[in-house]
Amino acid sequence: MDFLGTSDNKAEQFYKLILTDYALPGLCSGGESYYGTLEGVKAFISAMRKQSDDDLDGLEKALNAFLAGEQSVKHSVAYSQEQFLIPVELVESKVQFLENYKWTHTNIWGFPYYMKISKGIAQEVVLKDGENYVRCVKLDAQKLMYRADPPCDHWMSIEAGFWGFPGLLRYEKIGDRTFTDLFFVETISNDLKECLTEIGQTESLNFKNICDSIFGDG
Repeated sequence: MDFLGTSDNKAEQFYKLILTDYALPGLCSGGESYYGTLEGVKAFISAMRKQSDDDLDGLEKALNAFLAGEQSVKHSVAYSQEQFLIPVELVESKVQFLENYKWTHTNIWGFPYYMKISKGIAQEVVLKDGENYVRCVKLDAQKLMYRADPPCDHWMSIEAGFWGFPGLLRYEKIGDRTFTDLFFVETISNDLKECLTEIGQTESLNFKNICDSIFGDG
């Protein structure tokens, strides 16, 4: 059963953060956009540093500069430089509570992964980013599992086996919990009405970018 709620985030400032896309094939490079509040960005970078000995793409350095007042600071994305945090406008926010939720993820090679969680909280936002409206989701799930087509057709727990950008997904063994600090893009449109129609609808959830951060380019 899925229950819908609305959260009041009117006072929160959201930002876009572009990161190197780990889900692209090995010979390709590029960036992927994520969104969140400043607190969410801080939590992500803290998690990244716990998972990596290096300050990947200079994110921690950029965060410190930003907090010191350097609003136009840049960081590395693949082989380019991008503005660290780009302000965007929060339009709408809703929360869905999921139970025994299943969906199918298709990886970049066209092969399916069958996904399920026992329980989850999906916090959705619609953001105005330039001329576009972006519907994003942040997931907090218990017992995240997957299976593929035969011969790998038995359910397997993912736990901390993530192949995306370090820190984007986090795992806690207590409660078998997988969660994110940033919001992942679900859909992009220049039609606000379309995004507002989709937000809060369980059938609109696809978790594609979250799954790309689990499986990377595999």
